[in-house]
Amino acid sequence: MTTTSIVNDVEGLLNTAARLLYHKGDSISLEIIATSKPSIEQVDYDSWNNGVYGYEILLATPAHIFNQIHTNIQEIQNRIQDAVQDVSRQYRNEYIKNIAITCEIVENDEWRTKALELARGKGVTNQGRVRSDNIASKECDGLLFRSHSEIQLYKALKEKGIWIAPLPVFLKGGISYKRIEPDGVAPAKPDTLRLLMRG
Repeated sequence: MTTTSIVNDVEGLLNTAARLLYHKGDSISLEIIATSKPSIEQVDYDSWNNGVYGYEILLATPAHIFNQIHTNIQEIQNRIQDAVQDVSRQYRNEYIKNIAITCEIVENDEWRTKALELARGKGVTNQGRVRSDNIASKECDGLLFRSHSEIQLYKALKEKGIWIAPLPVFLKGGISYKRIEPDGVAPAKPDTLRLLMRG
């Protein structure tokens, strides 16, 4: 049993939980822990055994990531909670009762101006944002990417003056609806395009 308090060990607790999730192959939950701003508050108490304290950890997640996971948020919270609870068993008379993923609140005095610009189409793209199984959490030049290697490829093609469309979305309508989100699209020949996709 550790003699420190969970309240003082939140970063260490999440760090260890992240390692557990990594070894389980849960990259989505790992991404949430790594990109969020955590806070902790007491939400439960029992007088048994000189007092038992229950806590909730809030993971404030950037809006562009939160938007990609909101349909699966309960499942992701449960996976993170399982990992955190596995680690927190070593704390005496303290435990993690709940994990809650929230959208990060960002203060900005010019938010109304920026909101109007977005409403009028400035900065709006058709980049893939809804795949909660592969979050696009990286950003460069106002565009979203899923990995640093994608950013490096984008910069290299941009420097060479080659057209590149990072994370575009292709839709096939009709009865056999299909959605494809390649990592990028670049011209292979003057009249053809090459899809850039990971294997």
